[in-house]
Amino acid sequence: TESLPEEPVRIANLANIFLNLGHLEKKRNNLQQAASYYDHSLEYSEKTNDKSILYEIKKSRLFNFRALGNDEEIEHEIPSIMQLLGDDYRKRITTEQERNTFFDNEQSVYDIAIEHEMRRNNFEQAYDYAETSSSRSLLDWLEKGAESNFSESATPLNINQIRENMPAEVQILQFRVLENKILIWLISKENFLSFSTEISSNELEEKIKNYLKLIQANKAENQNAITDLSHLFYSLLIEPALPFLDKSKQICLIPNKILLRLPFSSFISPDEKYFLEEFTFFYSPSANVLIQCTKNAKIKGEIKEEKLLSVGNPTFDRQQFPNLEILSESKTEALEIRKNYTSSEALVERNATKDAFLGLYRNFEIIHFAGHYVVDTDSPLLSKLVMAKSGENANDAFITNIELRGEKLPRTKLVVLSACQTGVEGYYNSEGLIGLSRSFLAAGVPIVVASKWKVESEASSILMKNFHYYRQKKNLSTNQALRQAQLDMLKSADGRFQSVYFWA
Repeated sequence: TESLPEEPVRIANLANIFLNLGHLEKKRNNLQQAASYYDHSLEYSEKTNDKSILYEIKKSRLFNFRALGNDEEIEHEIPSIMQLLGDDYRKRITTEQERNTFFDNEQSVYDIAIEHEMRRNNFEQAYDYAETSSSRSLLDWLEKGAESNFSESATPLNINQIRENMPAEVQILQFRVLENKILIWLISKENFLSFSTEISSNELEEKIKNYLKLIQANKAENQNAITDLSHLFYSLLIEPALPFLDKSKQICLIPNKILLRLPFSSFISPDEKYFLEEFTFFYSPSANVLIQCTKNAKIKGEIKEEKLLSVGNPTFDRQQFPNLEILSESKTEALEIRKNYTSSEALVERNATKDAFLGLYRNFEIIHFAGHYVVDTDSPLLSKLVMAKSGENANDAFITNIELRGEKLPRTKLVVLSACQTGVEGYYNSEGLIGLSRSFLAAGVPIVVASKWKVESEASSILMKNFHYYRQKKNLSTNQALRQAQLDMLKSADGRFQSVYFWA
């Protein structure tokens, strides 16, 4: 006869059996019976030390309570599941990819907690849950550095601490996409306000994908459809908070989920003005990342003289990258922007090698890269900046994201990425955008200027040259200089680059 399993194994097996029975009954919409099975599963799991099965059971109970409309049980369940999800589970996942994937999948748990607290008018607690679930791996990079290997987690600030530490000249407009609505928070040192706008997440995603497709096609016949959607997004995302926005302050936009792909500058108000014309704004992955980057910017701001490293049109290996175009405008761009700086160095064409760049870039306050960026959709950390080949080794012809984020950049206060899709090549619902800009943020660079889609070379070159001119010669802030360069294109006399495609 077979011997019975050891007692801990038997208990764990029973916990799993009742958990699966609960799932089965929930699929059949027998919610009360599912609740009973989940209760039995919980009884057994609490006799083990397996926190992963305990989390799955509590998560299943939470979703079942939501389906039952049982707010009292949701209220009881949330604190323990947040403890498991945050402190216990997070600390046991020590690789970035695994952590990002896990917490991306668990955003629905945070969404239930956020929606529950909003129903109870606990707006600050709802916001804290939203912020706790946003860009935590990037925050770990910024606070702990690469050497931590994610064995320790940075503790995010709560709403009161955020308001205390945020810059006085900034107001935060932060978003959370839920199943049937978008939550909007307006945060400043003076105010904390909550708003919501009704739209299903599926409808929102469909409209955003269509909007981006129309913009990137860059066809005149699409303009009416683009304008209609620009008005819609303004009404959904800006108008609820508009009466309370302070035009004397910059806006830090913190989008969430599919909103990360939107160019907010292209939204059109009822007065037929672009959002770009009304406000100076910038983006951040989270409020905590904003505060950390602000600290980095303040430290690096003590370095008064700004030295520029300008990279343009690296002579790449045509056999290794047969589908890439030669970017002659990028060489001109890289050389011309040097005129705005008293101290600079340029790496162009054959001189723009991997070794040359990596040997220099730590010593410059401003880095400008005008060239190609090749996206690896399967492994974003292997997406690469294309460089001039300097040897027989194929790896000498590019620099990957993982190489760039390997160490801190002690001097660099601004990186400008005048290349295709350097800002976003994908996103996690939890972490935000995945792209080259994120790698430089993780390396401690407080401000990164990047693109959301494939860039037209001549238009990008004009935009970047004007940006550096306004920043250096007119002493505008980085955000103001970029805005003015965009406005110049929007209002250009010849009209060649007035389309949203070129400047948004």
